[in-house]
Amino acid sequence: MVPRPKSGVPIQTVEDMIYLIEHYFSGKRTVTENHLVILCHDEMFRKSWEESELKQLIDMLRTKGFKFGNLSEYP
Repeated sequence: MVPRPKSGVPIQTVEDMIYLIEHYFSGKRTVTENHLVILCHDEMFRKSWEESELKQLIDMLRTKGFKFGNLSEYP
């Protein structure tokens, strides 16, 4: 989710982000094959609905078979 420059409010919807993530994986356009780093900046999650959208994004990606780990596990 890309934040608006001044407010930090996310620009893309959860569905937009899932489309983009799947697009990068299907086109083998990630820097390290089958791996992607998603940065989650604190200023984007000040309101409860913003935090809820992040949880929704993670839950939807998990149902599609994506796995999550710590940055220290990135190859």
